[in-house]
Amino acid sequence: MAHAALALAGVTGDTAYVDRAKGWITATERHHAAGDGYHLSADDADALIARPRADIDDAIPAATSLMAANHVRLWHLTGDDAHRARADAIIRGAGTRIATNTFASASLLNTLDLRLRAKTAVVVIPADADPTPALAPLRAGWSPNLIIQIVNADAPLPDSHPAAGKTAIDGRPTVYICREGACSLPATDSEAISAMLAGA
Repeated sequence: MAHAALALAGVTGDTAYVDRAKGWITATERHHAAGDGYHLSADDADALIARPRADIDDAIPAATSLMAANHVRLWHLTGDDAHRARADAIIRGAGTRIATNTFASASLLNTLDLRLRAKTAVVVIPADADPTPALAPLRAGWSPNLIIQIVNADAPLPDSHPAAGKTAIDGRPTVYICREGACSLPATDSEAISAMLAGA
């Protein structure tokens, strides 16, 4: 659910989805966390002989890898370093499991790739402006490691976010590409946005 909410936030720009993701992730940490991973069952569920962990891929990706990816994405969307630290702890703890069972660790390897290569395209939208010209090149150049964040120019980002204080240029939707706590120069036309995205 958190993973879906973060995807919807990138499509709609509605920050309520980010808040919902935070709530689900907080509940998962409270009831399922198991050090560097997660239990399948909650701590307040019926007692089992043993609480299985959700560390390896099966018919669906491992919950541990999805949660680590959620933390990576929340770090990029909020600038809250606690999410980066949690993702790093999960990935670091999975090293031995990945080495001994690579086939069942594909989703963890994908999460590692996201952690190392993710970039956030912050799209600052002035009031009543059509975001399509700025979003079109981002969607055309989308990859699993691109996080799109639509920001209303009248709703500033938190100070912890690398794009805090960034503005729309000349009243036009403006894109900043951010990685590892630093952001690019602004771009407002589709060709510049595409070039900046390709070079980030």
